[in-house]
Amino acid sequence: MSSILLIVPHFWDPICVPLGVSSLKTYVEGEGHHVDLLDLNTNDQIFKLQKKYFLTVLEMFPYMERWNIFRNGTEMLSIHQLLYLNARSKPYYPDLVAEVMNMDGRNHSNFCERLSVKVFDAIFDELYSSVESVIKQELQQKDYQFIGCHLNNSTWAGSTHCLKYAKNLNGRIKTIVGGPGPVMGITSSPHEVEDFMKKNDFIDHFVIGEGEKALVKILNNEISAKIIDPVLLKSVLED
Repeated sequence: MSSILLIVPHFWDPICVPLGVSSLKTYVEGEGHHVDLLDLNTNDQIFKLQKKYFLTVLEMFPYMERWNIFRNGTEMLSIHQLLYLNARSKPYYPDLVAEVMNMDGRNHSNFCERLSVKVFDAIFDELYSSVESVIKQELQQKDYQFIGCHLNNSTWAGSTHCLKYAKNLNGRIKTIVGGPGPVMGITSSPHEVEDFMKKNDFIDHFVIGEGEKALVKILNNEISAKIIDPVLLKSVLED
């Protein structure tokens, strides 16, 4: 029997219930494995920090209220986090943030004058510190052999960060990513997935599509492929 922690990363959509991950949990437990489910969206501090992001946007740019920013700013928040995690050491980082946040294409220079990137960085510092604290506590309580993350466009930043952080804490743990993202987001061709895996080499397995049977195969150590076809239960790419 293997032990796995399934994580639903934080994302701004309070009405979205993680039924897919819950289904995985039930199926895998039925095959004799131990499964714990961690939904970071139920953490009050993490939720409040995401809300703080949007409140800060409105404080800095009051006109964005007409955009119903709490509903229509989900992608902005997601991409902003990706920039924070991967590009904030770059000299052009503030310009990239401005491009993402300037939703209605206002004058770029004027927008940048009003934008304080450091204020949002401070929010993300606190947000990811909270995320890491929760994950560290979970991994200290149990000796998991596997950790899996739900991936879609809204959770891309959170998913990759969670798995990378877990791998840094425990290099022996096997990391798995799956969910709608691997179907609809970054897999227009298998080689795009391969490129994604090379850039995120802390991920051990990438399951495309319905993942129940593939996940059981992984937990049984019956499949070693990095990018897995859920129907054929073998590597998507030629070895």
